[in-house]
Amino acid sequence: MFNPNRILRKSMEARLENVSINMRTAKENIADRDYQRAVKFAAKVCIVDEYCVEARYLKGFCYRNLGEFSKAIDTYKKIIDLIPGSAVAHLYLADCLRNAGRSEEAVEYYLQSIRLDTEGDVRELANESILKIKESLAG
Repeated sequence: MFNPNRILRKSMEARLENVSINMRTAKENIADRDYQRAVKFAAKVCIVDEYCVEARYLKGFCYRNLGEFSKAIDTYKKIIDLIPGSAVAHLYLADCLRNAGRSEEAVEYYLQSIRLDTEGDVRELANESILKIKESLAG
């Protein structure tokens, strides 16, 4: 007998299992510093669950470590679209912009991360980065 609720439940269970396996594999690859493989598994999670912010952070982390700053920038911008109040995403985006040679744009995101930082976790890092940018522009 056709039971749509059972089919839907089984489908959802399979999707959750898929996300779980791919997240675990991405993290294992990161632990092994195999960022090329890790980013592929994190990307699979994003296909199944476009709102999985943790997978997007993993992708951004991998892209940063691979020196693929334009991809990392796009990834962190997507996180900011999903969670506009994330001080950490603004900080990481600013770091990628700075590494991509876009210092003026980076300063704006560093300042935004400071404004959003309610717990003081990113404030010191953002301020240090802004000082480094100012020193490099003055020097």
